[in-house]
Amino acid sequence: VPFDGLYTMPLTAGSNGRASVEGWIELSERFMTEFNIGLPPGSVGGAGRGNVTLDLERDTAPTFSLTSDLAGLSLALVPLDWSINEAQTGDLSVAGTLGQPPSVDRLSIDAGGLRANGSVTLTPDGQLQQANFSRVRLGNWIDAPVDLVGLGAGKTPLIRVAGGTVDLRQTSLTKKQGRGQTGGGPVSLRLDTLQIIDTIALTDFNAELNTARGVAGDFTAKINGRTPIAGRIIPQAGGSAFQITSQDAGGVLASANLLKQARDGDMELILVPGEGDGVYEGQITATRLRVKDLPVLAALLNGISLIGILDQLNGDGIHFSDVNGRFQLAPDRVTIYEVAAVGASMGISMEGYYHSDRKLLDLDGVISPVYALNLGGWFGRPGEGLIGFGYDVEGPANNPKVQVDPLSVLTPGMFRDLFRGPPPARPGAATRDDTSTDVPSNQNAGEQTDR
Repeated sequence: VPFDGLYTMPLTAGSNGRASVEGWIELSERFMTEFNIGLPPGSVGGAGRGNVTLDLERDTAPTFSLTSDLAGLSLALVPLDWSINEAQTGDLSVAGTLGQPPSVDRLSIDAGGLRANGSVTLTPDGQLQQANFSRVRLGNWIDAPVDLVGLGAGKTPLIRVAGGTVDLRQTSLTKKQGRGQTGGGPVSLRLDTLQIIDTIALTDFNAELNTARGVAGDFTAKINGRTPIAGRIIPQAGGSAFQITSQDAGGVLASANLLKQARDGDMELILVPGEGDGVYEGQITATRLRVKDLPVLAALLNGISLIGILDQLNGDGIHFSDVNGRFQLAPDRVTIYEVAAVGASMGISMEGYYHSDRKLLDLDGVISPVYALNLGGWFGRPGEGLIGFGYDVEGPANNPKVQVDPLSVLTPGMFRDLFRGPPPARPGAATRDDTSTDVPSNQNAGEQTDR
């Protein structure tokens, strides 16, 4: 490895062999190879210089310090979705002892939005044993303590995070990275908070992941600190999809501030990265869900004078045997492409928007009484019977305006689509009777339409 410097030793009594070296050394891939730094191939490109100082003394392990502005170097840490090119600069500072094995007592870096301070221990043969960083901040998406655990020569270190926060709204970790891309490794997470969108966070998030070919693995967490869930992250077309299950579907919907009056039930939720930062295409399936004391639904039932069902709502709640829906989660809104909830006493369909940034509803659909005897699902959209009442819900989520069109009951289910606008368009839309729980591919994403 190219090196140049000045060796200085005082020729005076009592100097005890003290001497120093000041100079520069090339920082490049061959530096990483010759000094057994242990980064995976492709992590370092180009060549830069590091200013180095060695302090020497007889019978004492030499100490060293190295600083660099990183000019001329390209660096990449795939598991952290971080890189800088050869034109960028930063600050690198390393200090330690050249003993057996060497030690790095202080390492700090500030470059490309990455700021970290820590220390490094090496194995007797000079390989990475462990790097401990008390705090790592990368852009606006991670602020956490991070450890890198060496797994041997040529292997990507294990990334271990114990605490802190990760914000998926600010990173492309789960976005499409290109088919076949490799370079990641194992990741062990014990996060305080994993932010999904503005209104949904996974707390007490524990996961064992592998990022060699996209992000994959199992996890457990709580929705906004309340309802427990379990899930899996699945590689999907170069990115990652979330598959989430819970034995408390109502608790999940309530904790996510999507339906606070929901109770009980089993649930499977699938989220696939959509087009744009912080956007997910979703599919939900739930069974045995119960809804109690929901003001909007009470207003609908009052509007069509369904007193018996209204009594159920105010009592133990209305039971829905099946709930199916497709939607989009974005940082500022939830787009409901199609949701159907059916039970013996009623069926209900829904589509529209919930603008989470402004807490506004813009929904419409059909409510069908006595769904079991109303030829539900045979002559209309899922959740709609032969006889049904059209409705609209608009305005502030805490006090929306609810309108029911009593004349809509005169329009049989098979003709309703002739008298209402198209539902919100979704990327790669499947047929209306597609209720598959497979992870949607989302490969043919198109533009969304608003209303």
